[in-house]
Amino acid sequence: LVNTASRLQSVAPPGWVLVGDPTRRASSEAIAYEPAGEHELKGKAVPLAAFRALRVIGKRRGEGRADQLEAPFVAREAELRLIKDFYHATSRENGVRLVSVLGQAGIGKSRLAWEFLKYIDGLKEDVYWHQGRSPSYGDGITFWALGEMVRMRLKIAEGEDHATTRVRLSETLDEFVSVAEERSLIESALLQLLGVEERPGRDRGELFAAWRIFFERIAEQGTVVLVFEDLQWADQGLIDFIEEMLAWSRGRSIYIVTLARPELLDRRPNWGAGQRAFTSIGLGPLEDAEMRELLAGLVPGLPDSAVATILGRAEGIPLYAVETVRMLLNDGRLERDGDAFRPVGDLADLAVPESLHALIAARMDGLPANERSILQGAAVLGLSFTLGSLAAVAGIAAADVEQVVRHLARRELLALDVDPRSPERGQYRFVQGLIQEVAYGTLAKRDRRARHLAAARHYESLGDDELAGVLAQHYLDAYRAHPDGPEGAAVAGQARLALRGAAQRAAGLGSNASAHGYLALALEVAGSPGEELELQRAAGESAAEAGLFDVSIGHLERAVELAAQSGDHPARRRAIALLGDVLTEGHHERGLKLVSEAFDEPGLGPDDEGYLEIAAIYSKFLMRTGEGTRSVAVADAALPSAESRGDRPAILDLLITRGTALANLDRPMEAIATLTGARVLADRYGETPAFLRVSINLAYSLWPDDPRAGYEVSLDGLVRARRLGHRWAIRYLLGNACDSALEVGAWDWVLEQLGDELSRELEPPDQIFYGSYDARIRASRGEDVTAQTSHLRALASQFDDPQFHTQADEPSVLHALASGDLGRVLEICRAAIARGHGGFGGFEGPVHGARAATWLGDAAAAREMVTAWQVARTGRRTAAMRASMEAGLAALEGRSQDARAGFGEAQRELRDLGLAVPLALCQLDTVITGSMEPGERQRAADEARILFERLGMRPYLERLDAALSAQPGKIASAPITAEGVGQGV
Repeated sequence: LVNTASRLQSVAPPGWVLVGDPTRRASSEAIAYEPAGEHELKGKAVPLAAFRALRVIGKRRGEGRADQLEAPFVAREAELRLIKDFYHATSRENGVRLVSVLGQAGIGKSRLAWEFLKYIDGLKEDVYWHQGRSPSYGDGITFWALGEMVRMRLKIAEGEDHATTRVRLSETLDEFVSVAEERSLIESALLQLLGVEERPGRDRGELFAAWRIFFERIAEQGTVVLVFEDLQWADQGLIDFIEEMLAWSRGRSIYIVTLARPELLDRRPNWGAGQRAFTSIGLGPLEDAEMRELLAGLVPGLPDSAVATILGRAEGIPLYAVETVRMLLNDGRLERDGDAFRPVGDLADLAVPESLHALIAARMDGLPANERSILQGAAVLGLSFTLGSLAAVAGIAAADVEQVVRHLARRELLALDVDPRSPERGQYRFVQGLIQEVAYGTLAKRDRRARHLAAARHYESLGDDELAGVLAQHYLDAYRAHPDGPEGAAVAGQARLALRGAAQRAAGLGSNASAHGYLALALEVAGSPGEELELQRAAGESAAEAGLFDVSIGHLERAVELAAQSGDHPARRRAIALLGDVLTEGHHERGLKLVSEAFDEPGLGPDDEGYLEIAAIYSKFLMRTGEGTRSVAVADAALPSAESRGDRPAILDLLITRGTALANLDRPMEAIATLTGARVLADRYGETPAFLRVSINLAYSLWPDDPRAGYEVSLDGLVRARRLGHRWAIRYLLGNACDSALEVGAWDWVLEQLGDELSRELEPPDQIFYGSYDARIRASRGEDVTAQTSHLRALASQFDDPQFHTQADEPSVLHALASGDLGRVLEICRAAIARGHGGFGGFEGPVHGARAATWLGDAAAAREMVTAWQVARTGRRTAAMRASMEAGLAALEGRSQDARAGFGEAQRELRDLGLAVPLALCQLDTVITGSMEPGERQRAADEARILFERLGMRPYLERLDAALSAQPGKIASAPITAEGVGQGV
């Protein structure tokens, strides 16, 4: 079938006419054939269900699918009802939802989806149906199923020429996308997905965002349904994209259904874990009564003995029963009787193979040799294929292949895709994936090499970038089938090139895990040490981009070793720089030692290859470990080299590191000027990673003097990071924003943000950061967070990055402070100070410690904490916190005038900055120490009470009441309102 009404009419059954419009969206209307002159529906659209009913009749005209079996739908009504209910909830509530259907091969997953599609076809509302399958061949062709869905929406077939693809995409965007900026982003990203355009190095987050927005805009006109078949074979990038849609497309009616075998959980053990809109449906074997119903529907009158034999072997797998009936049909022991089949002769002695694999193999053994050979060739190509591809593999004319394929279709081993909406229309496919697997398994290894090579050369001749993964896999399998000799070496070389191409394609689409997978396979056929070095470096980089840090470290360590062995010092330095960059994620000591030794290599200077890369990462290590002066010096020495080369990313990277180091050196104006300038440049030149990194560090630098300004910078960066899906940037930007929100009292906003993040499957660094903020609020409200803080400490112990440890320390301190365990507060603070973390990474242990010492009346401990906070960066907020600490110490030492002045100064500055929570805690300190006159003390208590009550800070309310009771003498004061106390961000 082809994509025009006139040619569709040309292949209509004799005496039938085309009804409907094949270019209608695949929701409620499509095309159909009907007998000419019989109705008044000519030229009108008809329901898709009617199309299918009529199409079944059309199939019975000898087009290769006569006597097709359709087993009765039994025992899955509960699952189907659940899928329907979730669909209606998605449509009604304008929310995204994912239903994951899991079950072994042949259990009925595809049939369940088919029944759901028939139900959708009968609805009056607009439903935008999309369906795509992940091929079993090619190690998960990158985003193949998503490409099929886009083609379905564009109404084009696989292999459509680029000009037609562009026109159809433009027309589709005209229909659904009205914003010019969005249209440009979506159009470019979809052309890249479909292999029409190549944009190497494009940001994965930008691609994901564009694809996601495309479906979101369609969802504004009606519910979008996305059905992903055979997800167990999908590339990691596609699974990531599905999870990202579930996380980001909230407020849109998008219903995602995935069908997969349980092997999916081997690849993604936490599939769906923590996702609020995720439901898993497991399909188990049918009961014997249900299997009997299935067989009775297929073959009325099947003898009880035959039924018992089939049930004993089938183990509740519906496909087993269907395959048995197909075997009996092929053997001539069943014949059609109207719409059913009836036994021919005595089936009492029915012999059925013991397993489903054996049953399918037995069916194939009964085929003539030429048909079995064609079927094996088809299996080499995967689940679906074109006649041209099969002819190339078989080495015979396409017309001869077609004759055999039609016969195999009549035997119900293959089927022709005639759905006019399908991108695979006109292609043949195995009726069940298990048949393809069994057919491939029966192919002798000596024949596999020739067939895989024939397939590879055929796909190579097509020049289709989308098939890069398939091409690479065929070359690799050809090599594996016969790796010896000169020909084996030549095939290995072809496999390497093809696998590098597939990795480049995957990386270009943002599927770094898939790119790493292809590069890891390329290492299997690496030739010289030089080739291995390049592959190890590339694999290490892809693994790091995919978040596979331990895997990345292994590749890069091997790359360093190979470069050292060959004496290639520039390559060694570049590999060390990459390895060092990976080690910054929690392994500072090891990374600093490695990089510093490389930087201090005798004779190494700015003009040497690899110097710039080493200098950039070394400066970053020094900045993050408190060696600010040295960090600035290294950056300053490297910047001229970066400028002379015009290396914009390196320039920005060095400027950001330099600015942050200046902030740590308590040179805030230089730091803010440097980072603000770098941020403007990163935005101007579209350097997204640099823009996000500088936003993080600028907010950090603004924190001591103007937390609200830092908050605005963080929110601006957070919007962009979320739009583009940058997980690492979201962690730090949201963390910086939460730091400010916690102090101004916008706790509900913080919890809402954290709820979104904590609902995902998180890596340990993200668990530490988000869990820390959540635990701080809960601790301050008097909740028992002992288990939560223990978990955070256990996670942090895996790393030597100070930021991870301070994030775990903060809620522990607040829990101890709120629960009144003031000695524990001092213990944690002293341990942090001893590690050198007393004022690093946002942890203000000395501030908490000074407060605990003040409440304990321990002047020596308070003085210890005040002294320890000398490392803190200066600014208005810092000055206010220090004034509060010193006022508490003055109160303990009997210097009442100094205490009163210090508390007054702190409260004025905190109020001016709008930091309601530190202000209320400072007011509590004044009540506890009794440092102010009764009227001032009462006003401070009343203002603090409003904040504590609003935020639910029960322990602090109790301490406030206890302090007032211990030191009576309240006087009446004017009512205090919540205005000015910090109602939100």
